[in-house]
Amino acid sequence: MQVVDLCFSESGFGSRNMVSSMCEVRGNLCSDKGDGTGSRIFSSGFNNRIDGNTLQFNDFGVRLTSSPNVVIRNVSRFNG
Repeated sequence: MQVVDLCFSESGFGSRNMVSSMCEVRGNLCSDKGDGTGSRIFSSGFNNRIDGNTLQFNDFGVRLTSSPNVVIRNVSRFNG
């Protein structure tokens, strides 16, 4: 299991915090990804837990392309 925990991610190109399956992304601050190229948290797999993150000023906050996943207690604002 991959865990992305307590990271600060700002600016850059493409998707950041990319996970596949059976991972946990928690407690991160992801900001300023509004360049039209991606999302701050991107899950391409299943059985991930995306919990307690703050996502702001991005093209997409959380992007999921598979299921099931658990996405709870996140703050998403000023995205899109």
